[in-house]
Amino acid sequence: MTAFEYVIPLVSVVVGIAIADIAGSLHLLFQNRGRIQWDWLALATAFLSLLILLFSWWSFYNLDYGETLLFTSIGGFAGVCVVLIAIYLLAAASLPSAVPEEGLDLREFYLSNAGYFWTLAVVVNLLIAGMGTMRLVLVGSGVADQAWIPIAASTLIFVVLARTKRQWVHVAVVGLIAAGLLVGLSSQVLGAV
Repeated sequence: MTAFEYVIPLVSVVVGIAIADIAGSLHLLFQNRGRIQWDWLALATAFLSLLILLFSWWSFYNLDYGETLLFTSIGGFAGVCVVLIAIYLLAAASLPSAVPEEGLDLREFYLSNAGYFWTLAVVVNLLIAGMGTMRLVLVGSGVADQAWIPIAASTLIFVVLARTKRQWVHVAVVGLIAAGLLVGLSSQVLGAV
């Protein structure tokens, strides 16, 4: 069994727990639906988180570099763990984990949480770019030249969303991100990411 084959179950478990966190938060919201003022922005970020989780798990398959430092050194493995923790935090930040007795306005939740959520999205993007760069250095393949453009562009967009309080910017950009990510990921094939 290779070091990579030891890491894959950890990735699957963390991604599964993150998906369960989103599902649990949705369940909580549905249970308390009478006390919730619904808004699509918070639900869209949960959807984005779910897509990022699925993409991360799906694309992790391509990280099998054999017995490289990424999986055979504690430093490389720690880097993988940091990425997994950041992805989990992003998923956990997408929806509220409690509903107060007085109820909850999901638009207010989103706007008060947007800085934290989108900063985590920036961190996840940068960590994933770092993993691609590490792969490039270790095995000569990784994030292709053309992949840097969407990574840089999405990171810039996430920074804007983390910094701005303008509601119209969030409404416009979050919808476009969700649609673009869904279209982009719908054609992915295992082993071809």
